[in-house]
Amino acid sequence: MARRAGPIPQSGATHASRVHVFESAHILDICALIAGSRGFAGTSLHGRIVAEAFVLPRVSFVSPDVAMGGKPCKQHAYVATWEMAGLPGVVRLDELAARLEQALRANPRELAMPVHEGKN
Repeated sequence: MARRAGPIPQSGATHASRVHVFESAHILDICALIAGSRGFAGTSLHGRIVAEAFVLPRVSFVSPDVAMGGKPCKQHAYVATWEMAGLPGVVRLDELAARLEQALRANPRELAMPVHEGKN
């Protein structure tokens, strides 16, 4: 299902990280991949919802044209409706690394808290 893509140099980093390219496009394989991960970072609202279902840290990012236009997208609406305040929501691509780190540090109990307990 996944193949090694080899080391990818990171900007300003002195080391390389290993990347695995996931080749299956089957929905159940993608859900299993997300469920078995440490967290989710992506543009897909469905990916975010799957991560939430498995109580995983999650952050959505938007393309530069959406970020520059300043228009809310469906990810914004979802986060505003269902996510706990204080958790990373929808970010610009240049904020992704920092906001993903924040999401990964989130208290798992907060990630699992039903929205009616966390929203006012």
